[in-house]
Amino acid sequence: MQPELSHGSLSSGPATLAGGGELGALMRAMDWSRTSLGPVESWPQALRTSVRILLTSRQPMFVWWGDQLTYLYNDAYRSILGGKHPGALGKSAVEVWREIWDQISPRVHSAMRTNEGTYDEALLLIMERNGYREETYYTFSYSPVPDDSGEPGGIICANSDDTQRIIGARQVALLRDLASRTADARTIAEACLLSAQSLETGPRDLPFALLYLLDADHRRVTLAGSSGIGLDSLVAPAEALLDAPSLWPFAEVLHTHTPALVSNLSGLGPLPRGAWDRPPHQAVALPIAPSGKTGRSGVLVVGLKSLPSSG
Repeated sequence: MQPELSHGSLSSGPATLAGGGELGALMRAMDWSRTSLGPVESWPQALRTSVRILLTSRQPMFVWWGDQLTYLYNDAYRSILGGKHPGALGKSAVEVWREIWDQISPRVHSAMRTNEGTYDEALLLIMERNGYREETYYTFSYSPVPDDSGEPGGIICANSDDTQRIIGARQVALLRDLASRTADARTIAEACLLSAQSLETGPRDLPFALLYLLDADHRRVTLAGSSGIGLDSLVAPAEALLDAPSLWPFAEVLHTHTPALVSNLSGLGPLPRGAWDRPPHQAVALPIAPSGKTGRSGVLVVGLKSLPSSG
């Protein structure tokens, strides 16, 4: 059974941290006297109220409190932290979000120093929460919370994850453009050129793309279209023999009909960066199945985006 909050005011530690699922249990188990917040019984009323709000909310929420911006958050917020959970609890927000601090610190300053809340809709943040950079989009507001003196004592924030919506809509738009451009193509060559032009409209996902077709003799592939990269360069040879060494695994992909990852692209000279400020380090080669009796097999090589740190 949950404690009766009506009989234990929020000055009571157990009442302040009652319920809240996993995070409520973690908060109750933590020795807060070893943090900058001190024991729960000494927390200011505004902090105790803010913690009750987030522990009883199903929306991803957090509270950063005090000069150290000590982190408290709820169960729904765990997915935003990813691999930073549960270590973020009780830590400084500056330490937890080093990779995006340059981007969010002006918003923190607005809330904590000028007592002005902030609001961002679908803000791009390049997070490193699971051991690699991620392109994420969040809608969130930083609202200052007054301490017992009336000055901003901390920040309470509600979050909405827009990542899948933003990236999904972008990729659907690219596929729609690809279909519409190639619908009226009269030859394979025209379809390849139009496809490459369409792929060039997706620089956030595809820094470059190369479309190769298998010749009738099945001995070589020829470049039929490209986007984001110059023709007949080291990375985009005009043709390649299948039985000769090649940067791209044409023979493997055509034989196995499965994609192949190509790593360590550094050293190949300048590569297109797409919409990002870092060149791709990896590419993937994808098989293209022939369409109908007159269709031709091929290989599509696409560079994989390399994300920068935010800020």
